[in-house]
Order: sequence, then C-alpha cells, then structure tokens
Amino acid sequence: MAGKGPDVFVCLSEPSFVVDNYTTTVNGMLNGSWEYPVFNYPQQAIARNMFLNLEPYKKNFHYTHWDKLTSVILEAGKYRGEQYVVPMSYTLPITLFKKQNIQHIHSIDMTWDNMIDETIELRIAAVANSSVHSGNAFFPLVKENEDELTFSEEELFDFIKKKRSVDEKLSMMDNLPLYYTCLLGVGYDIDESFFSLDEQLYSMIPIYSTRGGYGANITCFTAINANTEHIEDAVFMLDYFLSEEFQRSELFSHITLGNSVPILEGLMQENTSCVGHDNEQWFMLSENYEEFCNLRDKIAYAEFSTPLELDIRQLYSDSKTCNDDETLRSMVHKTYIQMNMKLAES
Repeated sequence: MAGKGPDVFVCLSEPSFVVDNYTTTVNGMLNGSWEYPVFNYPQQAIARNMFLNLEPYKKNFHYTHWDKLTSVILEAGKYRGEQYVVPMSYTLPITLFKKQNIQHIHSIDMTWDNMIDETIELRIAAVANSSVHSGNAFFPLVKENEDELTFSEEELFDFIKKKRSVDEKLSMMDNLPLYYTCLLGVGYDIDESFFSLDEQLYSMIPIYSTRGGYGANITCFTAINANTEHIEDAVFMLDYFLSEEFQRSELFSHITLGNSVPILEGLMQENTSCVGHDNEQWFMLSENYEEFCNLRDKIAYAEFSTPLELDIRQLYSDSKTCNDDETLRSMVHKTYIQMNMKLAES
C-alpha cells in the first residue's frame, strides 16, 4: 500500500494453462488460456537489481541447509557468482518405462540426435513429451548473461523436421513398449490399468539436449525485494520456505504436485514423504528414489522456465499441419524472430 511493492517474492516461473471451468462444462471441451508468471525472465530481473543480494545474509539462515540444496539448480539463481534468487522447485520432462523391460544409464554426453538414432525407447522419449518443457532439446535456450538464443534458425528447422519424422514413424508402429510421458514431480496421477507407479519400478529417460547432456527447468523461486525495509523479516521468510518442514507441507504441494520436485535433497523417501494427491503422504520406493537421484545428479544445467519454451511447443504443434518444407521454414522463421524479439524486450 506504500507503493513500494512486496518485501518477499514467491513466484512461479513457467507459463501455465488455466482451464475455464464454465466453458469446459458447458461445451464439453477443454477450454482455457495460457497465463504467464510475474517475471517472464527472472535472470534479466536479477541483472536489473530487482532482488536483494542474499550472500551477506546467509549467516542468518537457520533452517536452510545450503549444502542440501541441489547445487546445479541453486546456481541458476546466482548473478556474478552471488545468490540473489533461490529456486524452490524444478522439473524436467521424462518418459517412464518398466525397469524390468529397459534400464537406462543417464549420460552427460548423449545428445538428442543420438536418441533418435538409438533404441525404440530412446526414440519414444525424444519425441513423446508434449509439455511446455518439450523444448528442452535446445537447453540451455539462452546464452549465459546475454539476451541471445543458443541455437540458429536452421537448427530449429532441422529439429522440428526430424521430430515430426520420428513421431510419424512411431505412430505407424504396432506393439510399442509400455511407457508414460510426464514431468518429474511429486506424485503421479496414472490410471492403474496402465501401470501403478506406486508399486512399479521404472526407468526415467530425460530429453537430452542437442548440445549433450540434459537440463532442468526451474518452476518456482523465492527472492527478496531489493527495496525492502524489513530485511530481517524477509530473510526469516525465505529461510522457512527452504526448510524441510515447509517443503514437505501441504502448502508446498501446490507448487510441486505432479509437475516438479523440491530443491531440498533427501525428500520423497518413506521417512521424508511429501504431500501428494488427496493430501496423502507420498514417497518413492527405495529403488525408484535411487533412479531419481541418479537422474538428478547428472543434470548438466538449469534454467528458469520462460515463454520461449511455449513458443517451441506451439511451433511443433502447428507444424503438424504443414505439408512442405517451404511452409515449415516460414513457420520456423516467424517463431525464431518472435523469440528473439521477446528476448530483446526482456
């Protein structure tokens, strides 16, 4: 009310599809729209000094175990080596297979092109995910400390064309292995006739980048307003947000349920369960937790989710109606220009 803005920010960091319940009920169709977070490009907001540098205040954090926050995720909230923003949750698109049928060794070198040239399971994992994060094949999307994309227009065209080709071939095949494509998250809402992930051991295959390895998408973060007049109170709030108590709470499930995991390591086990569907405690079987840890420990880079990911998703969706390379090039060119303009304006 003083016109100075909030003291503490807790922000989602990804476009979200919000369902319009009224028109969906009336028309019997899923209607809604994409809504965007407060900060579309958090890294640029950090560079504009919108958030308080937390380094001088780390000694005042009593509930936070900094060494137990996944380091590659935490790194994304730094600017010139110092912490300004603290990611609270992250995700990455994965495809799950029954572990008895396939075991995948997570790689720091595999590329997206390797995936589409390898086994049927890897080809499925390369193209099956249709979430807003399906553009992880280009991770990281933006050059560090620069408003510039990491890939060229020609690379984007080749990617869309190859993905369409693989997708079409898979759609014509019979007897594909059983799989489920989703986002890494707390709890999974899956029809038990498919396979119950609470009882089943599974392998997680991420979408590898064209540059090698795979990245994670930061979905929620917290920070302190650089103009706050209540630094001590604001630090206390951040400290609590990063505590085990809060990250295992029902309130935190509104951030993580079904689409992301907490940054605090050691959770989602039987003795450190998190709140899942129907407010019930949820945890992974020990073998699945081990699979998750192996996936987490080989994350090569992390980036805040931005509208750029939605642009790649929409481009691929629109490209399915395209029947010739000339039209496809035109669509790619339009999207690539649009993404560059968004970065320039960020």
